Amino acid sequence: MLNVLILGASGLLGNVLFWHLSENCHKKFKVWGTFRSQAYIDSFPTKYINRALKVNDLLKIEDLENVISDSTPDVIINCLSVGQNDFADTSKLLSIFAIFPQKLNTLCRERSIRLIQISSDGVYSGSKGFYSENDLPDFIDDYGMSKFLGEISGENCLTIRSSFIGHDFINKKGLVDWFLSQKNYCKGYQHYIFSGFPVNVFSEILADKVLENKALHGIYHIASKPISKYDLLHIIANVYEKEISIKPDRTISINRSLNSEKFLNATGYEAPNWNVLIKSMNNFSKIMGGRDV
Repeated sequence: MLNVLILGASGLLGNVLFWHLSENCHKKFKVWGTFRSQAYIDSFPTKYINRALKVNDLLKIEDLENVISDSTPDVIINCLSVGQNDFADTSKLLSIFAIFPQKLNTLCRERSIRLIQISSDGVYSGSKGFYSENDLPDFIDDYGMSKFLGEISGENCLTIRSSFIGHDFINKKGLVDWFLSQKNYCKGYQHYIFSGFPVNVFSEILADKVLENKALHGIYHIASKPISKYDLLHIIANVYEKEISIKPDRTISINRSLNSEKFLNATGYEAPNWNVLIKSMNNFSKIMGGRDV
């Protein structure tokens, strides 16, 4: 059985990943997760709580070393993120997305722990789209710069570039929750191209194709079929049976879609169409709906 430690289990991806691995993959993985507050921990069933670790500040090396000692992981997945209000704070972005992963990588090398670093399509400007791993990052903001500086490589570590949507069961923020809260109409970016995943689907990919595959190291793009935010909202509205008028907004033109052919060749994984992905997200939200969060 593989010991897996998820850093940042309070966030959009980390929260769902902790639940999925604990609930659906408990015969393969023993899962630990770090949380910022006891309230987050208490949102999980009691059978998981003994492996939900409250940590005051993972950026403190002593706290980080204690977490690693307590969980003795074979694999660490770094999902650490920042709050929405912190994206304008360059120093915080650099501390969490750039400096912390490099320090973590050093600790993992010393202890022979495999490290999976979650990066972003934000390392690219979006000027051309369908970026492969051979395309040099050309970030245009501090977020993209800090995510790029935090990317790691080596025999026992893996950097994954992707992007995510989903229900934020703790903070109730993000594209999906925002859209479903709209009443009569909203705007959708017709020329903003996205190739990420619902977080529940990405969690399944990690469980099925990545965690036990030690041959994967270096940098990999994991992507769905490119879609505009405008078309994506229409599919969400259809699957969720939401009546709303979505007006096309052409003021922003960004294409950060990723080419995941390298991952396809390595694992055989090819993403289903977006109707299937959104139906999966909707079904997952119903399963999670009973949680007291």
